[in-house]
Amino acid sequence: MGRFENMKDRINFLVYDYSVKVNVFLNRFIFLVSVIALGLLAYYVGFPLPDTYEAIARPVMDIFLLIFSLEFISRFLFHIRRGHFIRSNVFQTLLSLLIIAELVSHYLFGFSLFQWGSALLVGTSEEGSYHIIRQFAILLFAITEIFGQSQKVFNFSVRPAVLFLLSFAGLSLVGGVLLTFPEMTASGKGMSFLDALFTSTSATCVTGLIVVDTATFFSIKGQLIILILMQLGGIGIITFASFFTVFLRQGIGIRHQLAITDIFGTENFKTSTNLLKQIVLFTVIIESAGAFILYTQLGNDPSESFYQQPFLRLFYAVFHSVSAFCNAGFSLFSDNLMHNSIVHNPLLMMVIALMIVLGGLGFPALRDLFSPAAIRKRKKLKWKKLEINTSIALYSSITLIVSGAVLFFLIERSGALKDMPAPMAIVHSIFQSVTTRTAGFNTVNIAALSIPSIIFFLFLMFIGGSSTSTAGGVKTSTFVVIMRSVLAVIRNKPEADIRRRMLSQSLIYRALAIFAFAVMFQFTGIFLLSLTDPNFPLSDVIFEMVSAYNTVGLSRGITSELSTYGRVIIIVFMFIGRVGSLTFAFAISSGHQSRAYSYPKAHITVG
Repeated sequence: MGRFENMKDRINFLVYDYSVKVNVFLNRFIFLVSVIALGLLAYYVGFPLPDTYEAIARPVMDIFLLIFSLEFISRFLFHIRRGHFIRSNVFQTLLSLLIIAELVSHYLFGFSLFQWGSALLVGTSEEGSYHIIRQFAILLFAITEIFGQSQKVFNFSVRPAVLFLLSFAGLSLVGGVLLTFPEMTASGKGMSFLDALFTSTSATCVTGLIVVDTATFFSIKGQLIILILMQLGGIGIITFASFFTVFLRQGIGIRHQLAITDIFGTENFKTSTNLLKQIVLFTVIIESAGAFILYTQLGNDPSESFYQQPFLRLFYAVFHSVSAFCNAGFSLFSDNLMHNSIVHNPLLMMVIALMIVLGGLGFPALRDLFSPAAIRKRKKLKWKKLEINTSIALYSSITLIVSGAVLFFLIERSGALKDMPAPMAIVHSIFQSVTTRTAGFNTVNIAALSIPSIIFFLFLMFIGGSSTSTAGGVKTSTFVVIMRSVLAVIRNKPEADIRRRMLSQSLIYRALAIFAFAVMFQFTGIFLLSLTDPNFPLSDVIFEMVSAYNTVGLSRGITSELSTYGRVIIIVFMFIGRVGSLTFAFAISSGHQSRAYSYPKAHITVG
C-alpha cells in the first residue's frame, strides 16, 4: 500500500509540473477540432454528397470521436484530483466511455453498439440511421467543448450589453449561412443569403415574419435549423451557454457572473444561477407538455399528411410548441394557424394561447408563480404575496388579454368573425388578443381586418409581453411605470408609487427612455420603409414595422413583396427590437463618465 501511495505521489508531482501547459494546449487544440467538426457536420448535412462519400464518412467520424475521447482521457490523467474531475464531468465521462466502447467493439470485435442502438431505438440498423447517432455524438462533444470554454469570452473587457448584442448577431449570421445550404430547402437549390439572413434573424429574434413559406420552401433539415434558432433566440444564447457551463460544473469568472446578473437583473450570482436552472427547467416542462397535447390533437384529422406518420406529427407538435412558448410565430402550415386542423379545435387554440402567455410572463414571474419553494412559502406565510414584478406581469397581461378580446369581438363580429358561431368567435377573439401582443400566430386573415382592429393591434404589439421573457415590445412593466408616473402628475403627487412602493427617479427615467427609444426607432423605420417601398399603403407599412420592431410577426401580406432594401431595414429593426432599444443604445454608447458636480436646476415650461 505504501509503495502504491509513493508511486501515486510521484505521478502527481510529475503531472503537476506539466498540467498547466498540457491543459492550455489541449483546450486550444480541442476547440479548433470542435470548430472543424461542426463545419464538416454542417457540410455533411447541408450539401448533397456523392455515393463515394459514405465510404469515408464513418472512418472520418470515428477519428473525430477518438480525438474527443483521447483529449478527455488526457485531461483526466493530467488532473491532480481525478476523482473530483470525474464527479465534475459526469456527462463527458459517460459520453467518452460510450464512444470508446463503440470504437473497441467495432474495430476489434466487428460489433457496433451504435448499430445495435439504432435497431433498438428506431427499429432499423441501416447505415444511415447509426450514422446519425455518430453525428449526434460528435455534435454533443463539440458543443460541450465549445460551451465549456465559453466563460473565457468574459475575460475580455466587453460590456454585458455588447456581449448580449453580439450573441444575437452571431447566432443570426450562423443561422443565415446554414439556411443557404441546398439540403435546407425542399427544392435542393438553396436560397439567397439575404432571404436566409432574413429568416434566420426572424427566428433568432422570435419574430415570425417570413419571405418564403416555411412549410413548403424548407426541407425537414431547414425547418429543424429554424426550430433550433427559435429555441436559442427565445431563451437567449448567453443563457444557454451559461447553463451549459454550470451544468458541466466548470468554473465561472467574476466578469461572467456580473454579466449574468446584469442580463437577468438579479441581485447576486447565486440568485442568477438558480434562475438559470429554472429557466431551462420551465422551458423543458412547458414545451414538453405543450408538444404532448399538440401531438394528440394534431392526430385527430385523417386528412392530414402526417396522420399516419408519428415521427412527422411529433416534429410538428414540437415545432409549434417551441414556437408558441418562445413567442416566435413560425408555423409549418402555409396559412399559419388558419389551418383547418386548428381553427376548428378550441382546445388546441387555447393550449397554444396558454403557452404564449406563459412564455410572455417572464421567467422570474414563472418562478414566483409555480416554483415549489415559492408556493410553500406562500402557504406557510399567509401574508406573503406575489412579488411586485410578478403582479405587474400577471395582472397587466390579464387586463390586456381581456380588453383585447372584448374589443376584437365587438369590432369584428360583423367582419372577420361573422361566419363563426358565438362560442368559436369568443375563442378566436381570446386567441388573437393573446398572440397579437408578441407571438405572431393568426387564426384570422390579418389583411382583412378593419382599421379600428388594426389600430388596437398596433397598441397591443407596442406594449408586448413582460420583462425577462421571450416576448418583445416595450414590456408591460415599462407601460405600468409610465402610467403610474402620469397618474402621479395628474393627482399632483410628489412621487409615483405602486403597491405602496415608491418608484425611483432612475426607474422612471429608464422607462421613459425605453418608451422614447421605441417610438423614435419605429418612426425612423416607418419613414425608411416608406422610402424604399412606396407602393404599399401607409397602414400596411406601419403595421409591418411595428410588428417587426416589437418581434410580433403579424403581417398584412407585404413581407414577401418587400424590396431588397426593405428587407434589410426589417432585418435591422427586428434585431434592435429583440435585443432592446436601451440595450442597443448602451452597446453603442461610450459609457457613463462620473462627475463630482451638479448643475443648477432649470425651470422650463412644458405642456
